[in-house]
Amino acid sequence: MNMFLNKKGIAVKAERKAFTIVELLTVVTIMLLLLGILIPSVIKIKAMVKETKQRAQLNTIELALQAFKNDTGNYPPSAQYDGDGIEYCGAQRLAEAMVGQDYLGFHKRSQFYQDGELPTNEDLYPDDLDPGTQTGRDNLDERKDSYLDQWSDIAFKLEDVVYNSQVGALNGELPVLCDVYNVKKITIQQGTKNKNYQVGTPILYYRARTFSKIFEDTAPDASIYSSNDNYDLLYLGKIKNGDRHRLFTTNGTSGTMGRYFYNEDYKIVDPKKTTNNMTYPYNPDTFILISAGPDGEYGTVDDILNIDK
Repeated sequence: MNMFLNKKGIAVKAERKAFTIVELLTVVTIMLLLLGILIPSVIKIKAMVKETKQRAQLNTIELALQAFKNDTGNYPPSAQYDGDGIEYCGAQRLAEAMVGQDYLGFHKRSQFYQDGELPTNEDLYPDDLDPGTQTGRDNLDERKDSYLDQWSDIAFKLEDVVYNSQVGALNGELPVLCDVYNVKKITIQQGTKNKNYQVGTPILYYRARTFSKIFEDTAPDASIYSSNDNYDLLYLGKIKNGDRHRLFTTNGTSGTMGRYFYNEDYKIVDPKKTTNNMTYPYNPDTFILISAGPDGEYGTVDDILNIDK
């Protein structure tokens, strides 16, 4: 023990002015242990917050679709092709119903043709719409305001969202609704300026076919939910790198569409059941909404569905 005499000649114990190496190592070890406990917890909390936000978004879209049904008599269609046999996938039809093809609101006389026209060649969403003219005012008067004012910042042109702007057979000028997971950075020219956005993956939409009583991978268009409804969008691959989506495959790795869409683990079917051979739909009168989740890939365990509650 280190001792010294003070001014009064009394022996006192010397004060240590620094930690020993053992003490420092002990403190560092405790701090690392605490960090090891706290960091995963913080990451988990952030993930839960994001998932909660995504579920809130899907719930908002559900309510908006119900309002759309109340106004029009039915939910928007989700079939892959329009009345002229032109590709117009479920995700794009959903966006038209919610915000219109030009973000100015849904035209109540729309029959969901990809070109925005009626069979009579009347253009409901003209590119040169001028609100200053009587024709323009009449057009806007027939529109429904956006059903998604709260989420108006999630609608983007497909060509701006997909990988390398390659849209295949789809119309890249038409919007899709994106989820809350910011998987990709994009730059959009607005007027004379460029604006940067963080965007998520398009939300898939499948309307139930109430005439059907089967889940069938070999005849999807005769099934309750058709895996073909967003086939062309899935074909474009992940928006970050263009890699194949798991939901696009038959077994999770290869093939195109089919049984994986109805895989029980993916919960397209009623999760309370133990067989894929369902004889009735889980949501017989409604629809499925699918967010690809944080990994931006459809068909993986982090996907978020409106029927998964």
